[in-house]
Amino acid sequence: MTGLTSILNILALLGWLAAAGGVFLAISAASRRASARPGILLTLVGAVAGLVFSTIGAGLIIIEAQQTGVIFRVVGGDADSLVDTPLGPGLHWVVPFIDQVTIYPTELQNVDMTGETSQAIEARTSDGQAVTVDITVIFQIAPDQVNEVHKLLKQNYRTVAVIPFTRDEVRNVIAAMTVEEVYSQRSSLAPDILEALRPKLESKGLTLSDIAVRNVTFSPEFMDAVERKQIAQQDIVRAENEAEAARKAAAGQADAAVTRAEGERDAEVARAEGEAKAILLRAEADAKALALINEQISKNPALVQWRYIDQLSDNVGIIIIPSDSPFLFDLQALTEAMQSAVVPALTETPDATNE
Repeated sequence: MTGLTSILNILALLGWLAAAGGVFLAISAASRRASARPGILLTLVGAVAGLVFSTIGAGLIIIEAQQTGVIFRVVGGDADSLVDTPLGPGLHWVVPFIDQVTIYPTELQNVDMTGETSQAIEARTSDGQAVTVDITVIFQIAPDQVNEVHKLLKQNYRTVAVIPFTRDEVRNVIAAMTVEEVYSQRSSLAPDILEALRPKLESKGLTLSDIAVRNVTFSPEFMDAVERKQIAQQDIVRAENEAEAARKAAAGQADAAVTRAEGERDAEVARAEGEAKAILLRAEADAKALALINEQISKNPALVQWRYIDQLSDNVGIIIIPSDSPFLFDLQALTEAMQSAVVPALTETPDATNE
């Protein structure tokens, strides 16, 4: 399409050059008293061609993709001298000098209202705290509303509608919240602003696609208070963790003490049971031994006397018994007699015990 416009412009230029050449030929022929008709004819043809191609080129309008052309007609049109149907993408021809076309983009556009562009929005919360919001507005001109945009805003729709409307709604949303709510609900600011801003832009022929809250800046005093609060909360959490660790350690020590006490108790019980069993075993052994001794004594009454004598010194030869006893014992003879009687009995003792 751009090539076609260039061709028309070239043809128009050639036509005007031909007209100028015809004028030069006509003047030259007249000065020589020759016929000026060829020059005049060339001038007329060149002028007509230049006028035609210039007119066609002046009325040729190219509308690119994602663009729409509003036609302002000096004669005719509606009350605002606009043609009802705007021009869509493609090649169009309008009446030169009668129709004036203003092209509007219908693609997505964005307006950055940030500190970098010196358009960051300053607002105050319900409790009087200053807040600065960096925001990006993404919008587009509705193709079927482009005439409305031209009537109400012309090409100043960014400065006349988008920026002031956005600033107002951001301030309204912030003003309904406390500074702590803004700080804790920063992620929900965008949906609230979007919901409030959309109908205001639509009333001007603009379609709001999305907004992005890029940054929210608070006063230094508030940020210091937030930092102190966070430090206090961290101290509380740290103290709770330490207390919980101490409780667990104390519980572990108590469980260990209980386990040791139970172990010592079980050991004492086991020792006591062992000692009791040992005593019983010793008593049973003593009882069996006494029973065996009694049995042997009953069979050999002289065994007691022999055991008594056996414990005496080897140098003792005679034993004096109490005065009321009429007997004196010959220890040598008694020992020999007892050995002959007791030894066989003692040799039988293991068999009796095993039984």
